[in-house]
Amino acid sequence: MKKQRKRIYTALLCTCFLFSTASVPVSAAETEQEEEMTTLSSRSGEAEVSTPEDLASALRDSTKDTVKLTADIIIDTTLTVKRAVTLDLNGFVLRMTEKDSVIKVEQGGELTIADSDTNKAHKFAQNTDGLWVLVDDSSTSSKTVNGGIITGGKAQNGGGVYVAPDGKLNMTGGSIVGCQAKDGGGVYLDDDSQTDASSEFTMTDSSIIGCTASERGGGVVVDPACTFTMDLPCVTVLSFYVRLIRQDIRSLGVAAFIIQAHLLWRAVQLKAALP
Repeated sequence: MKKQRKRIYTALLCTCFLFSTASVPVSAAETEQEEEMTTLSSRSGEAEVSTPEDLASALRDSTKDTVKLTADIIIDTTLTVKRAVTLDLNGFVLRMTEKDSVIKVEQGGELTIADSDTNKAHKFAQNTDGLWVLVDDSSTSSKTVNGGIITGGKAQNGGGVYVAPDGKLNMTGGSIVGCQAKDGGGVYLDDDSQTDASSEFTMTDSSIIGCTASERGGGVVVDPACTFTMDLPCVTVLSFYVRLIRQDIRSLGVAAFIIQAHLLWRAVQLKAALP
């Protein structure tokens, strides 16, 4: 009986030993798989796009934190942003061909426009009404804008980008050029007096150039309660605003981007510093 127990005990020990040694390579495989999945997950945070369809799809895809252009893209339908996402223009041109905003940031959406290639040059010609129009690179036009471009928008509000109440827009690079609207040729910040919802726009190291409006604000219109934050190093934008402000002070008695909102003191100082 004792010998039988000893055999059973020995058999159990051997079995346990076999299971423990067999588990080692499985554990290593699982570790490698987890590392691979982590790597794939980090890579999947960015989408590279070269077509209108891929661009629209990537902006909707919640697994993509950054959407990066790899070619010039022409669209005929407004791009809609309903979540937090970064659009990297990467030196390319995003051009609208129909009569609407290029981009609309909807309620709860937060769009960051970035530009990882600021060296690529794009040429524009200026119309008699002041609108800059994209022309072929071989053109002898003297107006050149470097880096990524958003252009061609034509809308009632916000030819380049319309920001709905409770939406946010950040520009850390790139330029909005040659867009037009009734109000806010470049950007329109909207609010909702019924719900007290407002929109926000923060702008650094970027430009709004050659945009026009038939009524208010060729550059930016900021509705009451909205917030527009502009960093002074954006020299191109500031000079553009100075010109529009002076023009509108003479004709309408108001600033081009409609100072009805809580602008930062730097933007207010700009108006006060006008000769």
